[in-house]
Amino acid sequence: MGFIIIFLLIAVIGIFVEYLRSSARDDRRNLEGTNRGNGFFSSRYVRGSEFVRRARSVETEIAELLNSLKREYNATIETKRKLNSDIQLTLSNLVNSYLPSLDPDVIARINPLTGYSRFDFENPIASLEQTRRNLEYELQMLENSELYQRRREVEPGGQLKSQLAEHNKIISPLQRAVNLYETDQRFMTLHRSNYGTSRYTYAGQWWNITYYQHWFWAILTARKFNQKSFMDVANQYSSLRSRLDEMNSVAEPIKTQIRAIEDNVRQRERVIRELNTLEEVYLHRCRQALKDHLQYIDRSELCRRAQAEPEISNMIKCLHGVEKKAEYMDEIAQKGFQPRISQLETKLQKLRKKITKYSRTKNQDVNIPASDANMWIKNPAQRIRENSMRYTQARESIVNFRDYELYDYNQNVPWWTVMTHDDPNLDLDDISDLESFEESGIPDDYTSDPEFFQERTITDGIPRRRSRRRSRRIIRRRESSRSIYEGDIS
Repeated sequence: MGFIIIFLLIAVIGIFVEYLRSSARDDRRNLEGTNRGNGFFSSRYVRGSEFVRRARSVETEIAELLNSLKREYNATIETKRKLNSDIQLTLSNLVNSYLPSLDPDVIARINPLTGYSRFDFENPIASLEQTRRNLEYELQMLENSELYQRRREVEPGGQLKSQLAEHNKIISPLQRAVNLYETDQRFMTLHRSNYGTSRYTYAGQWWNITYYQHWFWAILTARKFNQKSFMDVANQYSSLRSRLDEMNSVAEPIKTQIRAIEDNVRQRERVIRELNTLEEVYLHRCRQALKDHLQYIDRSELCRRAQAEPEISNMIKCLHGVEKKAEYMDEIAQKGFQPRISQLETKLQKLRKKITKYSRTKNQDVNIPASDANMWIKNPAQRIRENSMRYTQARESIVNFRDYELYDYNQNVPWWTVMTHDDPNLDLDDISDLESFEESGIPDDYTSDPEFFQERTITDGIPRRRSRRRSRRIIRRRESSRSIYEGDIS
């Protein structure tokens, strides 16, 4: 009997030890994160607390990457904003080069250089001279008028100014007396409602509260002005107001003459000012009209017209390059960073809901199927970081590009190719210029090139198989742009 008990005890101990070993192996696998397939957990089930611990690590990594991408997005948008300002400045400089002055020879070359023909049938020089003659005639009429001859009378110490000053000294005390009444709100309210007369608004309306309010105000007003009744106050005000109006009517002709003479002087100053700035104003108008025209003209056509003007040709390329930079910044922000930011925000929101759920005490010991847990904590950060790095590198390469004169409109290559120095790592599929270039027509015999289905390294040693579409585009770009990097620059 004792032997049997000892045997059973040894068996129980062995089973317990094996259980401990198995649990230790499972815990070690979970801690190491074997990452088999697409998951992190290799056991069949995962405890809620263990899932939360691993999920918080993934949450931290995703949150850090999300903040980084938002900074990159904001930096790209700010770069675009600065480039838009540079576009307007560069366009203004180009317009100034086309139209440095209103010279007949300069005006004559605008149409051949830009295709803007308005100056041919609306000559700004003739219009300027006509405006000058009109202004000179207006100036002569103003200076010959009687009002201008009397301009000394409205100067300090002049006759009209002196008469007005004397008059103001007389009416000032009267004006102050009238102001005492007109600044009293209660009095003016009663006066406008004809209180104390047969035309009083609330006469006989003893049931209206306003009737009693006006009655009380009338008593207070009479006391304020030291009169026996409100009517005495009203009569005194009416007398003062009549005397003031009478004296102002005497002064009104003097004020009218002063205003007419001063207006004549101001008109003369305006005409002189317009004459002095007439050429500048017309030049600005012509430049603005030309600028509006150049906003929408094809840059390659402009450059073709300016072949004999190297300086203007380079300015056109500079303008076009800056415009392309702004366009690329917008695409990098909206197609490169924004979708990935949205993807990470969605992933982070779902992951945090799971963390909140399994952080509760009742769910910490719940067994979660490993397949579900692996799907929940699947981390896209590494892939998104690698893709976003290419957009960041492309942005820096484009922003730092300054050699606009290298671009040749005779070579059928996008600006992106020149600005990124044809770097295959920066060949991004969602850039409109590259897509348009691809769709412009590629001979089918390029598909025989062995490079199409070869492995290549994009970034950080991560191999990717180049698609047929992408490889055909790159081969054509390399052949088209080869002369740019071999010194064949026009």
